[in-house]
Amino acid sequence: MLKPTNPQQSPTEMEIYFRVSWRRSSGEGGNCDQTTIDSGTLLSSGSIDCIAGCTGSVMSAQYYCTDFSISDDWSFGERREVFTFSPGTQNITIGYTGCCWVIASNWNTVTTMSLVPRSDTGTINSTPRAITSLNLRLLAGCNHTIVIPVTDPDNDIVRCRWATGSNECGSVCNAFPNAILDEEYCTLSYEAIYGPGLFAVALMIEDFLPGSNSPLSSVALQFMVEVFTSNESCSSVPEFIPPTLPQGTCVAIPPNSTFTGQLVAYSGSPGAQVIEINTISPAGFNKSDLYPATIPDVYYVNVSWTPDPSQYGEVHALCYIAINSLGLSSEQICIQLSAGDYAPYIIQSSLSPANNEVIPPGITVLHLELSKPVRPPTHDASMYIKDYYTDAVLYEVNFLNSTEVFIYNESHVSITPQFSLPECTKVYIVFEKGVVVGYGCNLESEPVTDKDFWVLTTECITTTPKEIETTEENHPCPCHDDEPCGDDDCPCHCELCDDDNPCTHKKCHHCRKHKEGSIIIDNRPVINGPNNYVIQNIRF
Repeated sequence: MLKPTNPQQSPTEMEIYFRVSWRRSSGEGGNCDQTTIDSGTLLSSGSIDCIAGCTGSVMSAQYYCTDFSISDDWSFGERREVFTFSPGTQNITIGYTGCCWVIASNWNTVTTMSLVPRSDTGTINSTPRAITSLNLRLLAGCNHTIVIPVTDPDNDIVRCRWATGSNECGSVCNAFPNAILDEEYCTLSYEAIYGPGLFAVALMIEDFLPGSNSPLSSVALQFMVEVFTSNESCSSVPEFIPPTLPQGTCVAIPPNSTFTGQLVAYSGSPGAQVIEINTISPAGFNKSDLYPATIPDVYYVNVSWTPDPSQYGEVHALCYIAINSLGLSSEQICIQLSAGDYAPYIIQSSLSPANNEVIPPGITVLHLELSKPVRPPTHDASMYIKDYYTDAVLYEVNFLNSTEVFIYNESHVSITPQFSLPECTKVYIVFEKGVVVGYGCNLESEPVTDKDFWVLTTECITTTPKEIETTEENHPCPCHDDEPCGDDDCPCHCELCDDDNPCTHKKCHHCRKHKEGSIIIDNRPVINGPNNYVIQNIRF
């Protein structure tokens, strides 16, 4: 990935970031272990060089190991450096050329981008970012879907395509036959009827302006897939279970905060064990030893990450795979961690009508503002209008594909519920998590559960109710042991009680009888009556 460090002051100074994986036992990529990770030792050799539009080497290809697998025999790591291109540099191609793939003679990985300011923002473009485990194991005879998490710092449209030509993919072009690539969603599907074998996957990740088919930049992503046979069934593969975060989750980690969690995996078969939970993680990530859970055949690791300030402003991927004692691997799960960031939240001072405002009955247009630019949700997430006293849901608005919701000016939302608020009604409005999402990795908006966050009361047009606070001292229908309760304003009475069964207000409500006029219960309209009190959701 390439991104400008300060596009206004130094348009040719770029931060270059790469991730790489080596066979752990090969020697060339370095034998990574936990000591190597803790010490921050640089591994491997080589360089990333200019191929077109510039000259020379731009950075070393040595890397800091972040993850390793003993059973799968790989090491994985990353490196970032700042490089200043010559003034006037416009279109560049940089890359790494080496030997050898496990199954091929040579490999090329390239990144192509322009250092000319973009037409829409006037700033230098940042390339998209993608990550996946660089050694995936797929059981033959089973259907598989490989989800490749992608993000873009500029919130551009990101698509994936197969790499073509020796410049982009060396000797591993078109090396994964029968796999189907969904370019829009960056997912690979592999059907059960193919395999086994070792295959190289060479893709290009590209970003686009809306309506354009010309990429702003292209970044290589290459990894290995091993399709293997086993006497075990497809249902015997391990799987991650809650509280493990599911595929595609995006988590905001505010500055000076720590992400913590558990990766919990079921072995996939009674009596089988999970022998390893492998991760692909950012630098500084911590993973505990593997522990058995109290539930049979379930195992877990504890994970945590406190991003360094140098990692703020980026979305980092965390991928995990479980391996069981039968030699089977789970599907890869990837989540995204947005370092130094906050999830979008509703600004209370932006609410219109304002909190605790009295409004006319009928259909009301609601307005609010989020703390950052947002877009529609990716799954069902609703707003609820509820009765303040009973908590009953009066109306629901599902923000997913709703015609009642309109997002404008990036962070403003207008909601027109097709619901007529009755008069003399007090309601509150709450929101589920993720009614809107931020750009980048779809950070879900914070939920609103406080019933006093947004309270509205409708005017009384035909009646003028008097709201009464129902306390022992001023209850409108006083109730005393062995005495009837009620007067002209409270047409009810209590049953006679004894010492073992004292009379209460609640009992008074339940045993009331009509004396005169009319009564309403549970917000049914008042037609007539000499007086009209509101006692919670019961009006006399």
